[in-house]
Amino acid sequence: MTAAGALMATGLPLPAAEPARLAAIDWAMLEIAVGIGDMPVAAYELIRYRDDVGSPRIPLEVVDLGLRGAPNFELLQLTRPSLTLSPPYYAQYEHRLRRLAPVLSLPFFLPEELPLTKAMQALTTLVEHVDHPSAGRAALELADKALDAAAARLSPHSARPVALVDIGDARHLRAFGFDSLFGSTLDRLRRSLGSGQDDASGAVAPVL
Repeated sequence: MTAAGALMATGLPLPAAEPARLAAIDWAMLEIAVGIGDMPVAAYELIRYRDDVGSPRIPLEVVDLGLRGAPNFELLQLTRPSLTLSPPYYAQYEHRLRRLAPVLSLPFFLPEELPLTKAMQALTTLVEHVDHPSAGRAALELADKALDAAAARLSPHSARPVALVDIGDARHLRAFGFDSLFGSTLDRLRRSLGSGQDDASGAVAPVL
């Protein structure tokens, strides 16, 4: 996954007659799968996910495979995945994951590419592998409608510059720039309003 639009996968697309048994080695991949209605049978760090994210809701029957940095391969094998969803930055585990099931590795963060666009491309690629094209179309349409609705709600504030930050504690925060998933989502909202303003500095998130 080093070029624009490049998508990397090992193994062949799953047979249409068999429901996919997905295992997600990353929260972004987990949410893409849930977005098309294919709840994974296993995923990582679900206790923290439920505390930090919460939505979409992950049922308790989904097997928690432990920490992303220390995957439990034995437990993963017991879940019998038919396809493992893994981001490129876990490439060091891919040869072991491939022993258990085909691996689909999709990029979200590449230089000079919008993460939101990559997420939409990942959804489209995943539905091809699980043979759910109608679910993919429905998910993309729902996302576009939700983003347009959010832009409409925020339109009274469109003239104000905003910066997105996540406050960890009294001494730490994270600031999200234009090339983050949050920043590219704000840019999508801005374009929906047709404001035509750009944030060339990258120091703050795009103007709504």
